[in-house]
Amino acid sequence: MTILFIVYILSHKQFMSPVFFIQIGQIDMLKRTVLIAENDGIISLDIKNILKSIDLKSVVAISEKELLERYKTENPDLIIADLFLSNISNEKILREISRNNGTPIIIITGSSKSKVEKIARTLPNCSYLQKPFDKAELLELVKRYTDGKGHRGNGTAESG
Repeated sequence: MTILFIVYILSHKQFMSPVFFIQIGQIDMLKRTVLIAENDGIISLDIKNILKSIDLKSVVAISEKELLERYKTENPDLIIADLFLSNISNEKILREISRNNGTPIIIITGSSKSKVEKIARTLPNCSYLQKPFDKAELLELVKRYTDGKGHRGNGTAESG
């Protein structure tokens, strides 16, 4: 939608001031970003729709490599991650991310509850949901970690 808006603006020269373009760029930069690490397309689409409903920007990673790349390039405000993107656990990657800058993490998984509880307790700002998860419950967790706003601000959440 933003791209179409810019194309329209480019065709109307009265809007060609540098200040106008800076303001367009700032709108997207102000949105909170959520990194979704999920290899199931249906689940990631569901999560994207939930995030869109509260005006959050989302990016998807479907592998451990993409998770690390997107984390570095997007600087997300929140990570929603499946514990297993392939046959190996993302626990080490999530632990490293959490310890480096305290990015909140919501783990979604089909793994045993006791295993996920143990991991979530050892990570700061971490909660978890079992698959299949309740969309309203995910929305509440996301709001808790993002102050319920789609734009950047200060907010913390306790471990769940």
